[in-house]
Amino acid sequence: MTANGAIMAVLGLLLGVGVLKSFSSSPEANEKLDETVESLSPYQVTLGLVGIGLGLWTIVQGLLL
Repeated sequence: MTANGAIMAVLGLLLGVGVLKSFSSSPEANEKLDETVESLSPYQVTLGLVGIGLGLWTIVQGLLL
């Protein structure tokens, strides 16, 4: 459950950065968001695959238990 939450939070940040920027009027906050996304971008595909794997595992686990 913790891994699911962490992966969902990171992928949500990566995919929702445009929406987050629209809510922020602070240039410093937007700059910090850009830096964070830039540092996470090389791992985007890996995080996506891990997210898919965890999602499938959650479905299988829910069906079996």
